[in-house]
Amino acid sequence: MKLIIRCFAVLVYLITACSPPQEDGKSATSNAPPPVQLKYATLFSFEQVNGFKKINVKNPWDTTELYATYILVHQGDPKPEALTEKSFIVETPISSIVTLSTTHIGLLDKLEAEQALVGHSTLYYIYNKSINDRIEKGEVTEVGNAQNLNIETLIDLRPKLVMTSGHAKIHDNLKLLEKSGIPVAYNIEWMENSPLARAEWLKFMAAFFEKDAMADSIFNNIEQQYKEMKARALAVDKKPSVLAGAKYKDTWSMPGGNSYVAQLLKDANTSYYWFSGNTRGSIPISFETVIDKQLNADIWINPGGFTTLEGFISQDDRYARFDAYQHGNVYNIYGRVSDTGANDYWETGLINPHLILKDLIKIMHPEKFSDHQLLYYKKLN
Repeated sequence: MKLIIRCFAVLVYLITACSPPQEDGKSATSNAPPPVQLKYATLFSFEQVNGFKKINVKNPWDTTELYATYILVHQGDPKPEALTEKSFIVETPISSIVTLSTTHIGLLDKLEAEQALVGHSTLYYIYNKSINDRIEKGEVTEVGNAQNLNIETLIDLRPKLVMTSGHAKIHDNLKLLEKSGIPVAYNIEWMENSPLARAEWLKFMAAFFEKDAMADSIFNNIEQQYKEMKARALAVDKKPSVLAGAKYKDTWSMPGGNSYVAQLLKDANTSYYWFSGNTRGSIPISFETVIDKQLNADIWINPGGFTTLEGFISQDDRYARFDAYQHGNVYNIYGRVSDTGANDYWETGLINPHLILKDLIKIMHPEKFSDHQLLYYKKLN
């Protein structure tokens, strides 16, 4: 009897071992790690398909189609065969990357992946000290922007990935780069309408380095600190009125009510006349309308490229009529600027929205953080 039982067990084992794998990669998928969870970002998503990690970048200009899709394949693993037109296969973890926006430098810095950078759009716009040290050693090459991309240099560099900002129309130079076999990652964080949503694109960058757990931990810490800052601001009864932006040519570009800047102002507990609008970007407004609606605003932030109060008058003497100007309550994002003009607000600021919010709360409600020294913002003299 024991011999019969043993023979039956061996037979069952052989049948199981020789059974074909489940169709459509179901067995591989069941053993794969769960997709990365997103809390705020709306313009990209993760999923597991046939054992592969898939990243879908949504198209905010045409919601009927995806902007791009990335199939991440661990180095050495077999690659999928059937791909759609806008799909790219990327072997991970990547060992080299070229970035075309300083915001992507901030993501690399947060993930401790600066050593992977081999090229960047315009080198003197980089604030990061360790990367500037590598630039001096000739380890990072200037490649130009999308409009003036040095294709030959990029092909010589052969980076495992090029990351650029996605726009409504993909530039022909980027399409040419794709045809050369270099995958291009389109980062559209700038179209997100909240600080935490933009910061969560850290997980997009992390996926290519297989640093998902690290990015998740970092983002959770950022989120917690941001919420704590917001709660402290909302506990204040008084809401100072805020004016933002400045005139460009004949139009004042005012942050829309559904924009990244407006969300920061809401979370800093301020009064902003244009909160009621639903525009994600800037609203073109006449100078006369701004004077009519916000002449008496308490505080003025982000006034274009001005670094001194005198700079206002040199462009338009009507700026002197605003209360915020008269009382010297004008602040701009020039707290961390290098000798070459590189501004760290656009590098590490966007990945540290809790620190930007802390600056704004210090400006709007100075009693809440009496010992805080402004980091990204600076009061204009």
